[in-house]
Amino acid sequence: MTYSDHKIVLKTTHSVLKLIGYFWICNLTDNSWGFGIGEKIDHMTFITISDGPLSGVGSFCLITFNDLPDLFKDSLLELENVELETKTYRNHE
Repeated sequence: MTYSDHKIVLKTTHSVLKLIGYFWICNLTDNSWGFGIGEKIDHMTFITISDGPLSGVGSFCLITFNDLPDLFKDSLLELENVELETKTYRNHE
């Protein structure tokens, strides 16, 4: 899913939520292994990543915390909470 695709999804998601429904989103960030590797096809979106756990599995949008206001600005959704969760690839084996 590209950055542009994310914006479309966020803009239209409200139409399928209950009136006070919640929507969770989980994204990989620009600190992920694979950022900047491969061909850039959209803002923060890469394909043909050749190294790491994202290699050979399609396109990935690796966003920054600063991208969030732009992603949500055209949607009717309110960005309520942002949490950072860190995991390692194969526990750094």
